[in-house]
Parts: sequence; structure tokens; C-alpha cells
Amino acid sequence: MVRLGLMNLMMHGIEQPNIDYKDTLSKSFNEDAQFDIVLANPPFTGNIDKGDINESLKLGTTKTELLFIERIYTMLKMGGTAAVVVPQGVLFGSGKAFVEARKIMIEKVN
Repeated sequence: MVRLGLMNLMMHGIEQPNIDYKDTLSKSFNEDAQFDIVLANPPFTGNIDKGDINESLKLGTTKTELLFIERIYTMLKMGGTAAVVVPQGVLFGSGKAFVEARKIMIEKVN
């Protein structure tokens, strides 16, 4: 995907595109409040080992579709914009982590 994105940007006149390949849910990622725009299509129905999850993520789940919502929220600068594709379960799931993820989307952002 990185190569495809780089080639696409170069073909559209961006000679030195800045795309990084990183695991944003891992313990090594610490780039909070640094992005103006985040566009994402996170993996659906994935899980991550609890030991690999960044300690700053507080949802208390291993479901990646929920963790990415929290991560994207923390990555944005104040006034930033995100567009995220989410599965139906994120909007209608009844578990605690689903409810907390919706609170992030509804109460903390516009």
C-alpha cells in the first residue's frame, strides 16, 4: 500500500511525498496531536495482542476497529479533520468499548 500511495502521489506531481509506514496502535507510536487531516479505512474485525497495545489507548479492548477510532482522535491537532470508514458494529454494538468509542465520536468531536 505504501508503494502504491507513493506512486500515485508522484504521478500527480508531488515529487517528494511524505508517507510513513507505522503501526499506530503499537507501543512505539507517540505522535499525538500532530496531524491536521486523517483519512482512514481501518481493518475491520481485527484484534491485537493486549501486550502490543499502546498504553495511551484507554478503550480497554483488543478490537482494532475501536482502537483506531481512539487513535485517530488522539492523532489530530485541535481543529483537525478526520474521515474514517467504520463497520456497522461500531455504530450499533452494545459492548462497553463500543459505547465508549461512540462517546469519542459524538461527545468529543464535531
